[in-house]
Amino acid sequence: QPAMVGIEGEVEDIIDENYETIRSIHYQDKIKHLMRCANKHLKDIELKIIEEVILSDRKAPAVASEIGLTAENVRQRLSRGLKKLRIKCLDIWQAANN
Repeated sequence: QPAMVGIEGEVEDIIDENYETIRSIHYQDKIKHLMRCANKHLKDIELKIIEEVILSDRKAPAVASEIGLTAENVRQRLSRGLKKLRIKCLDIWQAANN
């Protein structure tokens, strides 16, 4: 039994030392699953708006002028796209947590 504790301790040490890498790999895997789901269920324009507003932290008016929509239309499409993501892809995100 003492050898088992030693091995478990070593494994815990390895996990502790590499926690950020392991967490990062797990997170990247979750993102890949989410992106596959998003690509399957969202329109290209919805993906573009989510990418620009959420991931690139750009304001709706700036995105709107770039893609030829009104700022209100960008906000509406963002809202609908995020709702679609929650409905269609949340289970994938949660499954990747386990």
